Amino acid sequence: MEFSVIQMLLNGEGITFKTLRQQLSHCHVRQRTFTGVGFITELEVDATISGLTDKSRIIWGDVLGNIEEIKNGVGFILILENGYLRMLEGYSFGEPWPEQAKLLNLWYEDSTRRKIPEALSSVGISLIENSDLPPTP
Repeated sequence: MEFSVIQMLLNGEGITFKTLRQQLSHCHVRQRTFTGVGFITELEVDATISGLTDKSRIIWGDVLGNIEEIKNGVGFILILENGYLRMLEGYSFGEPWPEQAKLLNLWYEDSTRRKIPEALSSVGISLIENSDLPPTP
């Protein structure tokens, strides 16, 4: 489910989204925590993959979905730190998150236009390696 959600969030044009999709294909789950009404998945990108030049913390999520056993739908937030994919949060709107969540479908919050942070529309890539970055707190 997480991979499908992140793929949809990274559906965009240009070098920024191409770089982030490359990061996705070279990352793994560092840790997954269930909150009762969702989850937080910490991601770690392979140290040889390029990052974005914008090192600010970027948070966005314009993807919603349906999960089996959750009546009111779910939402997702992707977090970038230091130019790299760092975290995906999935949340319900107050309902318990099932132990074995089955994704039924996904859609964009606004079907007429994507809600992409301005920082992502103008950043490039950096050739520094992930291993050169300070550890994520």
